[in-house]
Amino acid sequence: MKENRSTERVTPQSKLDVFDCNTEKHMGSLVDISSEGFMLVSSEPIKTNTIYQCRINLEAPIDNTEVIHLGADSLWCKESSTPSHYWTGFHLIEISDGDRQIINKIVEMSHAIIE
Repeated sequence: MKENRSTERVTPQSKLDVFDCNTEKHMGSLVDISSEGFMLVSSEPIKTNTIYQCRINLEAPIDNTEVIHLGADSLWCKESSTPSHYWTGFHLIEISDGDRQIINKIVEMSHAIIE
């Protein structure tokens, strides 16, 4: 699959769960994230070409924020080599400036661990 990302994605330091705000259903766990998108792993396939209102629960508060809210478009979904696991790529289409800053801090913290 050809990579079309303009920003690098990083693996978060801790497990971050993603929920559908409309159904409150657990969608999956973040595999990687950037200021423009994310990929998650789930136990069920996620419908592609669909816009989701998502909530990401932070394991520990960042700048007094415990939850990030965002709108994301599911671009692709494929089955993992692990049975009953699916990878799904999302593009961020709506996010507040404050929540984008939190994502940027997650990326920065993950880079600091790598270096």
